[in-house]
Amino acid sequence: MKERYTENNKTKSAGKEIQMMNDQSLDGIINYLQKQTNNEIEKEIDFACSSCYDFQSYPPINVSIFEDKDKYFRSQNKPNSWFCLYFKNHQVIPTYYTIRTYGSNTNSHPKRRVIEGSNDDSSWTNLDTQNESPHLLKGWIVHTFNINNSNSYKYIRMRKTGKSKNNNVSLLIDSFEIYGTLI
Repeated sequence: MKERYTENNKTKSAGKEIQMMNDQSLDGIINYLQKQTNNEIEKEIDFACSSCYDFQSYPPINVSIFEDKDKYFRSQNKPNSWFCLYFKNHQVIPTYYTIRTYGSNTNSHPKRRVIEGSNDDSSWTNLDTQNESPHLLKGWIVHTFNINNSNSYKYIRMRKTGKSKNNNVSLLIDSFEIYGTLI
């Protein structure tokens, strides 16, 4: 049986590399930190968003609850909606990210989006842009996208940049995972 993630500790300063083993899995940095904190991910990551449709039901932390498909994030229907991960005790050098769409709402998938990184929560670097992504057009789709990057970041943000199939600008997503190096 294969391990769910691979850890390489070449040098202490290089960090912990968590490689993508399967582009359909959610076994990256967030999952690793979930396990390290006994499912208390808030000890390692703060989750923020531009707005929330209902913070009690659809908070941004739900993007890290991979096992429960009834837990998902949904923003209000406002342009440039986003959620953000703040790594409290680490930085990440992202190489891939995986999205799982939410199942029941097939018209609000994030086919237009950017993934951004920051170290100060004010100036952002574009890590990936998808303008008409054909990969996330149905419910419960899992797809992994490449990030060409060699820099480390404290903040990783996903921002919706256009309308969905139903002309909705809200951001609706079940799960979000990052692969790369945890420093």
